Amino acid sequence: MSEDLVVSIPSGGCVDCSNCGLCGKKVKENMSVVLDDGKNISPAATDGTAEGSPIQEIPTVVAVDLGTTTVGMYLVNALTGEQLGVFVALNPQELHGSDVISRIASAEKGHKEELQKLIIDLIERGVAKVATKGKPEMIVISGNTVMGYLLMGYDTSSLGVYPFKMEHTGKMETVIAGIKTVLLPGISAFVGGDALAGMYSLDFHKKEEVSLLVDLGTNAEMVLGNKDKILATAAAAGPAFDQKVYGAQLISGVATLLKEGKIDSTGCLEDAYFESGATVGRMLITRQEIRGLQVAKAAVAAGIGLLLDEYGISAGEVDKVYLAGGLGFYLDLDAALAIKLFPEEFRSKIEVVGNTSLAGAHRYATAYKSDEAVPEKELEELIGKTEEMNLAELPGFQEKFLSSMNF
Repeated sequence: MSEDLVVSIPSGGCVDCSNCGLCGKKVKENMSVVLDDGKNISPAATDGTAEGSPIQEIPTVVAVDLGTTTVGMYLVNALTGEQLGVFVALNPQELHGSDVISRIASAEKGHKEELQKLIIDLIERGVAKVATKGKPEMIVISGNTVMGYLLMGYDTSSLGVYPFKMEHTGKMETVIAGIKTVLLPGISAFVGGDALAGMYSLDFHKKEEVSLLVDLGTNAEMVLGNKDKILATAAAAGPAFDQKVYGAQLISGVATLLKEGKIDSTGCLEDAYFESGATVGRMLITRQEIRGLQVAKAAVAAGIGLLLDEYGISAGEVDKVYLAGGLGFYLDLDAALAIKLFPEEFRSKIEVVGNTSLAGAHRYATAYKSDEAVPEKELEELIGKTEEMNLAELPGFQEKFLSSMNF
């Protein structure tokens, strides 16, 4: 990682932390935070003075994680892969809804061009913030299928209704800020380029051991497999996992309530707390929040269970579990196991890996610079080995989901 790391965020936004998983737990003391008003503030500066972050004039590329909630961007040395800067911002498309279904509906109501312009303007602003010493040679974007369609200006209607068909397949190219831009391909309407980038960043196409990648969010994506066989799916987890710090605190709080006997395994609060909720530290947890968490964790747990069943292995036979996304950095794994988000067999196998979507875009960008045929071949190999599972169509999903509701 570069000794001079620039984080660009909207004014009034994530000055303390964006909760996006870009920086994780290894934040440099000399990190700089660049606000939209152009001021450059270093958390390490004790006298309150602004500090700059020089970037050499070298060939660069930009890697982008186009998330539904947060957009993250790396400026990368095209020769070495070194990070030179980071831009983080909320996705401005939130004006049209916080989830992909809302944005599909908004696009169908005539706002498709506005949605496209919002995200392109943000990417252009991000490039201008981090690439102050010359124009990058390429932009590589990874995101879920709906975000990719909205960026390209495609009709999203087929993604929102059964049979949820992805009409545009393969790598897509456009031009943003006068720069060649590549959008990594998705696998299906539910399992997008962000999941593919995650698999790519973790070498799923080369692994002998069977690994599980879980990216927790509103749309929780799960991938199970190795170099011989890969299964992928996604579950509508809802908003409980979308707000990273809040989601982690809620999981810890509910685990504490379970331990203290203030809720039972069905999630029902004791009579004394049923109407007003129970307090854990400074957090008030109501029955509505508990139920929202139950739905989210049941969707993920059921998805993992069905992946294991379809793959023909038990939880104990999984060699490694990769936990991706911003939530993972704040999640108390003991609490997650206590509420049965993950099976107990995963306890010693979980590794928090951060933003694997961005890591995959980063890897593609630098590999493409060296030999464009190599990353293309590796992504094609991953797509060819991956079978997408639609949970709703699998026999036993409803039963598995309901049985996963309890803590």
